[in-house]
Amino acid sequence: MEKQAEMDFGMLGFSDLKQLFAKYNVNQLFIKYLSENDNSKNQVYLGGNLDAANMFPLRNITVHKGTSKKPNANKKGKGSIIKGTLVFHWLSDNGEIHHAPHSQIILYPQYKEARFSGFLKDCSHAPRDLMAPRIPGRIMILGVSDKYGVVGYVTTAKTNLAKDIKSIGLTKQSGVFYKLALKKSKVITNTQAELLKDLRRLHKAQWINAERMLADRTIVKYESNNSGGYTLECFFNIPSNSVSAPDYLGWELKQFKVNNLDKPGKKAITLMDLGPSGEGSYYKKHGQKAFMMKYGKANTKGIKDRLDFTGSHYYGIQNNTGLTLTLLGFDPVNSKITDINKGVALIDSKGAVAAMWDYSQIFQRWNKKHANAAYIPSTFRKTTCKQHKYSALISLGSGTDPIMFLKAIVNGHVYFDPGINMKNISTPNSKVHYRGPFRIPYTELKHLYKEYKTIRLD
Repeated sequence: MEKQAEMDFGMLGFSDLKQLFAKYNVNQLFIKYLSENDNSKNQVYLGGNLDAANMFPLRNITVHKGTSKKPNANKKGKGSIIKGTLVFHWLSDNGEIHHAPHSQIILYPQYKEARFSGFLKDCSHAPRDLMAPRIPGRIMILGVSDKYGVVGYVTTAKTNLAKDIKSIGLTKQSGVFYKLALKKSKVITNTQAELLKDLRRLHKAQWINAERMLADRTIVKYESNNSGGYTLECFFNIPSNSVSAPDYLGWELKQFKVNNLDKPGKKAITLMDLGPSGEGSYYKKHGQKAFMMKYGKANTKGIKDRLDFTGSHYYGIQNNTGLTLTLLGFDPVNSKITDINKGVALIDSKGAVAAMWDYSQIFQRWNKKHANAAYIPSTFRKTTCKQHKYSALISLGSGTDPIMFLKAIVNGHVYFDPGINMKNISTPNSKVHYRGPFRIPYTELKHLYKEYKTIRLD
């Protein structure tokens, strides 16, 4: 039975494969022509950078000691690697999917390289006859699904599927992959052009009632402060959910509120908001309240019994809090992580670490920032109901990874902008309200992407 299952791979044409992928909610395809070294022994090479951390939805990102046999290679975290669990299923020709429970993507920060491994282990219906040996001319298709993680299929060079893929006319390559999007029954080779067409339709709609599409696709009136994003998603027929997959055709849609649609200016864009979890810091050792008692300042607006920790913290510049934002275990000249066990940190004048976001935490959160993103300014008005209007001036960014985020911190584009307070500090009922966003001005977004441009839709 297992041998027969192995032989099931490679019999489909592209139209068949497309229908099966649609069955499993796949909306993006990543196509890679495999080299002979792309096999279960050597792992599948995903690129000479860390783009894979944003292409595929990873879980449980953890740091592991490196296995290099070179002298001193693994001391002090220098050779450490990052592993991210990938929910991965093999698709067979009969339309069934088979979970490969040990699938993972391994990131090698010191080499800026990513590899795919564990995709055969404990999966009885995996294509061992195609993925274990060294075979030239194979093609791997990875489909990203908001429900099943990643669904994979592999074929050889002389199949109908290989011929169909060649006839599609794939031209634009991103790293080692060719990318396609599936929109209903339509294959989209140029997702940017399709996105721009729909964003132009959004702009021309002018004022749109504030709405939200629920998970069951019911549309409801929604007028909260964050209604601009939900209204945009509703327009694109995207239901609300907590899934971190890209919103539309492999693009993340990022709406942000401005006063003037034609002049977004230096509007601050929040990239991530997370609490520091790095081991060894004062924050981690002693907790939020102790951190606030040591580093917080008395409220300056007359609110008694309250401490605040606020202010824009930039790399290498001491803030009024007495702390300086820095990157520990990172080589800013060569843009390399030298100690994966360290991270983005706030240090005091003596070099003591007050708080730290370790690199695995940064990688985990940055994985939710997708390789392609569209930034759309919006404004609102309140008549009989709240309404939103979206700008004709939009920006598109393609290709990002966590190292680009770290470089943007070093170069002063990304900053830490906390708004933390502790109320009732003299009582047993004191409480900390944490808000810790990392932000970047709209005008500096270009530093986070390999390709970035601003376009007028009208």
